[in-house]
Amino acid sequence: MTTLLYTINSKSTMFCLKLILIITFLILSNLIPVNPQTTGAERTIQNPGFVEIAKCPCDVTENQCDINCCCDKECTGDETPRFQFCIPGLLGGQGGPTEAYKCGTSEFNPPDWHKLTCVYWENNAYLGMYFMNKAKIVNKDAFSATALKFTNKEFSLREGEIRYVDKDNAVTDYRKGVIVTTRQPGLQGDQTHADGLLALPQRINGGNCNLQAPVRFLEPVQSSCRSQLTSTSCLALPSLNAEMYAVSSAINTGTRPFQVTGLYKYKDQLIADAEVRYFCATDLTDYLASTTVPLEDLPSNVRSNFPGTLQNADCDKPCSEATCWQYNNGRTHTSVYEKPLPARCSFDNGQTLPPKPSMTGTTCQNVVLEVRYSFEWAGPKIEKLVADVILADVTSVTSAVKDVAQRFSVKWMHSKNSSIPASSSSVDDNFYNSTEPYQRSGIAGYEPGKALYSGCVETDPSGVETVDVLDQKQMAVFKPGVDGRCATAQRETLTFGQDVMSACSLRLTLDDLKSCDDLRKLVGNHLNVLMPSDVIGRYGYNDPANQGNWISVLRQNLTEAYQSLPNNTKEPLEVNQTAFRLADHVEGICLLPTSVKFVVLYAKTGAINFHPRLEVIGAYVNFTFSNWTMECMGANSNRCATSSGLVQNFLLHSTVRFVEVPAVAPTPKDRFYTRIDPETCETDTCERFYSFWAKDICYYDTCWQEIAYPLTSEYRGDSHEYALAFFLTLVLGVVGYVSVAKPGWH
Repeated sequence: MTTLLYTINSKSTMFCLKLILIITFLILSNLIPVNPQTTGAERTIQNPGFVEIAKCPCDVTENQCDINCCCDKECTGDETPRFQFCIPGLLGGQGGPTEAYKCGTSEFNPPDWHKLTCVYWENNAYLGMYFMNKAKIVNKDAFSATALKFTNKEFSLREGEIRYVDKDNAVTDYRKGVIVTTRQPGLQGDQTHADGLLALPQRINGGNCNLQAPVRFLEPVQSSCRSQLTSTSCLALPSLNAEMYAVSSAINTGTRPFQVTGLYKYKDQLIADAEVRYFCATDLTDYLASTTVPLEDLPSNVRSNFPGTLQNADCDKPCSEATCWQYNNGRTHTSVYEKPLPARCSFDNGQTLPPKPSMTGTTCQNVVLEVRYSFEWAGPKIEKLVADVILADVTSVTSAVKDVAQRFSVKWMHSKNSSIPASSSSVDDNFYNSTEPYQRSGIAGYEPGKALYSGCVETDPSGVETVDVLDQKQMAVFKPGVDGRCATAQRETLTFGQDVMSACSLRLTLDDLKSCDDLRKLVGNHLNVLMPSDVIGRYGYNDPANQGNWISVLRQNLTEAYQSLPNNTKEPLEVNQTAFRLADHVEGICLLPTSVKFVVLYAKTGAINFHPRLEVIGAYVNFTFSNWTMECMGANSNRCATSSGLVQNFLLHSTVRFVEVPAVAPTPKDRFYTRIDPETCETDTCERFYSFWAKDICYYDTCWQEIAYPLTSEYRGDSHEYALAFFLTLVLGVVGYVSVAKPGWH
């Protein structure tokens, strides 16, 4: 993403400053939002403090069968036989630990008196802390009120998460952050071997590259390293040699570079299967230095507008106009690490080592340009490594330095997601009937850094609503190129939890600012189609046919805001005209939307295995207005000359912000209750302290008349014999104390 910062130098007088304040106030007062209809009915969650709702704890997905959850009533007779096992215990089969004070605790080395003082049955008035239901935000007022509560927070340097330090001496299995280990066997017949770590070049602080940076379990990598290629380094630089990276398991001849261990440090002598494919590139454009002219080096008379026109379209609701969202075709940014692979190399038969780099004339042959590692894992085990290595011949290599950008990436995919069964319908969350491996942004809730799902609601002839999640209909921000122009900028889709601010530049002449209405329409349409979605996914993976999984996106209506703006005419101003209309009566000044902002409200609505469940509860798109003014003072006076053709840069901004709405904890319940005694409780303070209860009922065993409650049949904590013996011992102790101490006796 690109962040453009700029400074506005004001030379206005005090009158102009007051006028600007009036303009700002009136602009904001004339922005009229649109309240679209909510999508789907609101869910209802009963209070678990009073209602038994955990009859099936593993049923975590609404209106959908959960895999291996045998008590899920939403699983049909066709789905249940495909379960591998039934999840035991609580959610995921991992129940919470028993408290240390209970007799059934598994605490190590309890005190000697534990069995005497432990609790078998707890009769406690405390109901516990539960996450409350977060209702949908259906109008602007509710959105503004909710956002206002939680956006004005003071900045703090306090860490918001717990640090995890990996102790190498305590590591016994692969887990997140542990370095992937390798084993290098000896020659055929030789039983010697060497253990090592899997490394891949990665960029470090200062822009340099560490050629021995370790690959860590479940940690993705995307890195680019700049290599200076000369006739000498072509043969000497290790990162250019394909044999320095993983090779296929099928290669059994000669000395293999290394093998990736399936378990940490070759436990159980398990080696991960490796499949390495070699591709030969002929187009090196993405790997050589860019020849694009930067924005500041463009001639002053080169005009640059948008790549296409939306002048005659009405894009206030982009999902409703095919012309609007189809404008995004081919403009979604594709990461250089995910671009299509070139053709396979002719030597690659799966059983041959790749050739080493060599110099032929001024051409450096068989140079490694890119390495992509894709691991399949399950539990603490690496099951398979699929590596794609892109080679190429780099020409015009002499003693002079030639910069080559090498790219390296690592991604992890769970083995259950790495393949699709023959019948795609056998995967219960394969909503799109995909025949290719796919990843989720989180099963129950979103995971930070994963894709944010959005789309447009489509209604078929029968009235059934589904959500279309085409790339053209996804929320996005500007992704400008090296030159920073909107004409070459692409769209970059959003990831959950990552705030983004980006901008691109329009190069306009004075003639472009003479028709403010046309310019407003053009700019407004492009900002709307940049973020076209009318719904956003509530969870990390959403059923397009289940409208309860989607949240409506509230959007400010630009057309209604335009109705309060005048045409650029020279007619005399009326007294009741708003102050900001002054700008449109001056040639070369236009008031128009220059920024689009997308605010997403999310909350922690639960936890799964101690990991928070993050859920989107509201979203809003609004616009910021400002004056675009052609600067014609001093050295720039020629810009305002008739037909001068000189241009000025104007910035368009796109911003995304994620705001966490904290859970509202319920009011703690009193753990001690009593009755009001009218004879002793005569003040207001006493009445406020105590709770009113019926006088003929003893609440929570706090009444003096039930001091012998453990001896009654209602007591279920211990056996009757144990309670009787303990009670008699207590009575004997009290009698002995009174006999010896004689308190109050004279």
